[in-house]
Amino acid sequence: MLQEELEDLQKEHPGTRIAYIDFEESLLDVIQKPKDYGFTQVNRGCCGTGFYEIGTLCNQTTPLCSDASKYVFWDAAHPTERTYRIIFEDNRAVIDDIIRS
Repeated sequence: MLQEELEDLQKEHPGTRIAYIDFEESLLDVIQKPKDYGFTQVNRGCCGTGFYEIGTLCNQTTPLCSDASKYVFWDAAHPTERTYRIIFEDNRAVIDDIIRS
């Protein structure tokens, strides 16, 4: 439904470029096979307890894990920088194609 709506928006605004990239497939692969990517922690985030802290609840007073590169998630909802890099690399060909066209 989202892709159809984006196509309609593109038709309504022909001078714009609207792109859709499904990054969830890449993230799901990392979540389901963390060891294939070198992660040791997928069930909680690096920030605080890793179960409920999100956004501003992760701050200078919140304890952090010792090595965020081993965690799939930074907080209870957001991937770590390393996870984002994997998602980006997995979708890079699509991104490059969008940029070139």
